[in-house]
Amino acid sequence: DLLWWMDVAGGAPARITVEFGATTKHMPMVVNAEDSCDHVILHPDGHHCACLCRGQVFEMALWEGPAVPMKSVLSAPPAFPGGPPRAVRCVAMEYLCSGRLVTFTDEAAPSWVLTIHPLCILPDAPHAEKGKTW
Repeated sequence: DLLWWMDVAGGAPARITVEFGATTKHMPMVVNAEDSCDHVILHPDGHHCACLCRGQVFEMALWEGPAVPMKSVLSAPPAFPGGPPRAVRCVAMEYLCSGRLVTFTDEAAPSWVLTIHPLCILPDAPHAEKGKTW
């Protein structure tokens, strides 16, 4: 990029060259899913899946919509006094036949804590009215 400097006392304009370094802060970060995703399971009805990524569980639709984080009933003590509670690390997950997700945490060792989550993402309803507009 160029800047120009003009001497108001009658001098000639001078060109100033400005170079900006590449900032990595605003560049998109590409994460390899194979390194971050520990486990993926498909819902029994097949309309969405659950992913265990670095100790956190997410449910997401297959084609559209956000990834919804699943919360555990446990809250770990803060990392420092007065700080927010730490996230509890999930070690396994599975779908029940009813379609509800079960997560397993080992924060209360030697026993595991099971959390049965409510239905978070419902299947798409058939849209018969869209067929009539064609």
